[in-house]
Amino acid sequence: MKARPIVSLSLFAVSTTVAVAMSGACVSRPEGWSQATHGRATPSYTQVFNKEQVQELEIEIDPSNLQSMRTDLASILATSGTPGGAMGDGGMGFPPPMGDGGMGFPPPMGDGGMGFPPGMGDGGMFPPMMGDGGAMAGPGAGGVELLSRDPAYVPVTVRYNGRSWPYVAMRFKGNSSLATLGAAGNRKLPFRLHFDRYEDQHPEVTDQRFYGFRELTFSANFADDSQVREAFVLDALAARGVPAPRYSFARVTIRSGTSVEYWGLYTMIEDPSDNAMQDRVLNSHEGNVYKPEGTTASWTAFARDDFEKKSNEDAADFSDIEAAITALHATGADRAAWRANLEARFDVDGFLNWLAVNTVAANWDAYGMMAHNYYLYGDPSANGRLRWIPWDHNLSMGASFGPGARQTNAGASAVFLHTSVTAQWPLIRTLLDDATYMAVYRAHLQAALDGPFASATATARLDALHALVEPHVVGERGEEANSRTASPEAFAQSIRGTSGLLPWIEQRVSLGRSALSQ
Repeated sequence: MKARPIVSLSLFAVSTTVAVAMSGACVSRPEGWSQATHGRATPSYTQVFNKEQVQELEIEIDPSNLQSMRTDLASILATSGTPGGAMGDGGMGFPPPMGDGGMGFPPPMGDGGMGFPPGMGDGGMFPPMMGDGGAMAGPGAGGVELLSRDPAYVPVTVRYNGRSWPYVAMRFKGNSSLATLGAAGNRKLPFRLHFDRYEDQHPEVTDQRFYGFRELTFSANFADDSQVREAFVLDALAARGVPAPRYSFARVTIRSGTSVEYWGLYTMIEDPSDNAMQDRVLNSHEGNVYKPEGTTASWTAFARDDFEKKSNEDAADFSDIEAAITALHATGADRAAWRANLEARFDVDGFLNWLAVNTVAANWDAYGMMAHNYYLYGDPSANGRLRWIPWDHNLSMGASFGPGARQTNAGASAVFLHTSVTAQWPLIRTLLDDATYMAVYRAHLQAALDGPFASATATARLDALHALVEPHVVGERGEEANSRTASPEAFAQSIRGTSGLLPWIEQRVSLGRSALSQ
């Protein structure tokens, strides 16, 4: 299939010549600055998140700043619960790559794509599914943080179609993906760009945006031989009306001094805490945005430290999330009254819709197994009623790292109807114990199986995604040995091969239909 067009995106230093008034002072804006491209304008989704094109991103970083990023990450890994141990000088300040050079691990074991051991039990990396395949048994089960802190930002400069964005903040991001890739010496590390973080030091970039977007995140497609799992799941969520981030693919090249390195193909994803997404799917950005993480992020109770605010940070008002958790646990004999009270504080239907898609996608790195990877938005037009926003889907659909990599036919109803989930995950257990909500969930599950995961729909989308990214993963312009998260051989077989995504989806849908028939 003919490769789709590439949109060129690059980063370089620029001069500042356009004068504007800020706080009574005259400050020079960067050359080429315009409100539509650089200012707080209406976000251009067609420009930035065209998912049928591959963006081409080049980032120029001063060599000292690039080394600072590497040194900082090495320091984090050395003091965190990460794989890998001591770091040497293998291209990122870590050990030189071992084995096939793709992930820096020993020669491939198991599927050959990521170089991890063969699956243990049915989970690909762990024992057979704990709980029901979507929920982890036992106490706690908060998000497992492998890193002791977030990496540090450094300044870079952006140019796109002849326009430049100076003083953009860049840092590495992620948890298991960053820990594993970083410790292995892989250059293809997930990262984040923040366009106005340095506005206090550089007033000329005050309120700087990239076509209306303040922040962008870049997933390295960790543990994904296909490189398109996250994109497919985001498409499935959007098709079912779940508030989900937009995405596009991006080639990322790093220019530092005289060195130019292709870091690989990334999935560039919209940040749910950015006002742009809130306005697009929630029609407002004035409400509280939370990114829960930790033990009570499971909704067993409320602890302020587990519900980090991403907006209205200076306001000590957590009444929306506290009221929702209280309403969830206020079960009683009058079920209708309980449902009405809960639904006034939490979008139950939206959560059950997400749960259905997430269950079909076998995304284990999410609520029900890990108490993280979701956002909440308190809609001010509905008295702070919370809406569920999913996040981080790279370990979905049988990813070779983690539970769900290998399916079995045992206990289909437990997996798809969550009959084994305990009160440790009350948003699942309490809701699905209610006959009315179970009926709603079953309807959403059926719609997911018949919609985005249906054979013809899934085949067409996965074939299109694979053709789109192929020239940027393998071949003359493909990823290099120490900057890839899938081997060329594994990528080639990732869609239609015996262990590819299409056979996986076919089996998954069959299991789901079996569960619904019981």
